[in-house]
Amino acid sequence: MAPALYFAPKRGRRMGKYFQSNEAAKSHFEAYFNRLVNDSEMRNSILASQLSFSFILSGSGSEIGLRVHNGELSLSHGASNDENDVRVTLKADLLHQLLLGKLRLMPAIMARQITARGQMDKQRELGALLFSGREFYQKFLQETNKTDMMG
Repeated sequence: MAPALYFAPKRGRRMGKYFQSNEAAKSHFEAYFNRLVNDSEMRNSILASQLSFSFILSGSGSEIGLRVHNGELSLSHGASNDENDVRVTLKADLLHQLLLGKLRLMPAIMARQITARGQMDKQRELGALLFSGREFYQKFLQETNKTDMMG
């Protein structure tokens, strides 16, 4: 029986276009979502939507969730919450592109670039919410000296 082939990634090879590692992506998005829930305008927008959702970063398995319950918004890191209206599994680079507004949620789902669980109308609501927050994400990138990620 022939031995199984294993191709190790080259040293220094990037995980994707924007992030060096799963840990770098996780840290980046945790910082962004922490800032998002502490911004009154963005917080009110999410609360008004009454939408609970999570992003699961493929490869790392890390999960970031935003949950609206009884008029309160909570943020979770790592723990899966099956009560969310929408759960999206995607690569870190695709989440970055969604937040920038360069990729739209529903076309990405239809093209099978990402997977989503939840009712279709809730997925559409999340897509609209993400697109409406693109300027906030761009501002976050500028304030954290990551303007090179805007291209």
